[in-house]
Amino acid sequence: MSRSTAGIPQHCPPSKEGTNISGSFTPSPEELASLASMTMARVSPGLVMPTLSGIPTSYTHTQGDDAALRFARTLVELGLGSIKLWEHHSGNPSVFSRDAINEWLRDLGVSSMEGHVDLDLAIVDNLDVNGYMDQEGKPKKAGNFYALLETSDRCGFIKIGEQLDQLEKEQVGLGSAFYLALSFTLNQWMEVYDVANATQYVERWKESIEQDMDTDTNQTFDEYCLANEITFPDITTASPACTQNIHYGKSWKANLARAVALLKKHRNGVYSAWIEPVIAMASIRQPASGVNYQDIDGVWDDGPLPNWLVAFYEHDPITQAFDEEGQNMYETSHSPVWLESFDPSSVSEVRRVLIYVQRFVEINRNMVTLLKAIERGSTNGSTNRPEYVDELRAA
Repeated sequence: MSRSTAGIPQHCPPSKEGTNISGSFTPSPEELASLASMTMARVSPGLVMPTLSGIPTSYTHTQGDDAALRFARTLVELGLGSIKLWEHHSGNPSVFSRDAINEWLRDLGVSSMEGHVDLDLAIVDNLDVNGYMDQEGKPKKAGNFYALLETSDRCGFIKIGEQLDQLEKEQVGLGSAFYLALSFTLNQWMEVYDVANATQYVERWKESIEQDMDTDTNQTFDEYCLANEITFPDITTASPACTQNIHYGKSWKANLARAVALLKKHRNGVYSAWIEPVIAMASIRQPASGVNYQDIDGVWDDGPLPNWLVAFYEHDPITQAFDEEGQNMYETSHSPVWLESFDPSSVSEVRRVLIYVQRFVEINRNMVTLLKAIERGSTNGSTNRPEYVDELRAA
């Protein structure tokens, strides 16, 4: 935040007692001109008046410079940035930090995600939060920064129904293992719109119809829907059989371990290009989660938007539900997919933030790798995404 400085105060020396000239002598303009002429004639090379050209006419003071400098120094200690970059930005710590992180992200391979999924990393010093308490019940430390990972203009889209069918034909249980490992891993890291979301959407739809039904009518729910030509998508029938009996439950770790073990047996087989990215994602350990957006009042209205839409087939109930819900996604403000508060001068805390971002990028890079492998192996031989995918907006 900038603010203008106060006006420059007058610094005239105090007058001595009895020498106040105010009103004691009022020369005429002609006398003043004569006096100036006599004075300049005795000065060689004449009277030189100081000039204000080149002097700024206003000054600003920016709060947070110290914290920005500490953050830039921490990044350098962690190996980000360079002297050349510092000199290029004339020692501006905020711009240096921004470009140092952008260079680091490019080194991580974020360019490979372009056109498939859009994600934003933001680091700010304030969320306009009043009274925020951290996870230990202590007030947010003064001077801390926030790191945010947000869904940008478009969520990623992938359809895997045909692939699951082929994997299941390769070995019974391989398709379900693939889907279990993929869906569980993604949902641990980010918001994913999948068959579970589509099912919830249909349930909410049915609840809204029941509320709108005339209580005086003797029609049953099915009769009411038939009379009003309301039909619901059959999500179960539209889903691959291998996904219909997957239950995470309390033993999800054991189920995930068994799924990954089965996938590893086929990692060198005919479907290795599909299987390897899922194994890679499942092996990435998730660090401790950050700040829950619900603990911060008055900033966002709802949770994060989906980072990926995982459907089974083109125009299946999942994509239809997403299209319907997507029409209302703009009506509220959404929290980032991940949020963390950290001390910009702490090497360990900044490293923790960077590690999370690095692993989050790695998850999405593997998703893009899987998407490209599926496109290369599609039955029509095309590597182009369906046109309607470009219309799927999620921010």
